[in-house]
Amino acid sequence: MQVTSTRGLVVVRVDATPESDAAIGQGFDAAHRLGAELILLHIPPSADSRHWDTLADAPWYAAARQLVTNALNGWPDKYPDVVYRTHYRQGNPAEVLAGYTKVADRVFTGDGAVDTMGTKDR
Repeated sequence: MQVTSTRGLVVVRVDATPESDAAIGQGFDAAHRLGAELILLHIPPSADSRHWDTLADAPWYAAARQLVTNALNGWPDKYPDVVYRTHYRQGNPAEVLAGYTKVADRVFTGDGAVDTMGTKDR
């Protein structure tokens, strides 16, 4: 995982749940307040564990990209100052998210926010 932000980092897990939709809004707001970069993290199903030459070659990529695009739902227009990127990571969701808690100021999972100290904020 390569992260280049020196201003701070907020990570939001993006999936197809209503909780994820709420977390995206919270993530944009937190990134705005902190002056941080926002990572929209999608963890696709791990049915196929092969590694692809390019991300676009993965059979799940097109659907995942569309899911994230739809989930943005106008948030970039509401927070034009927030710089955001999308990361697609395969693996066990708990393990993937744990890796991000080591580098992010806040991680929104859809069921609350976890700061780098591991405390939840609802």
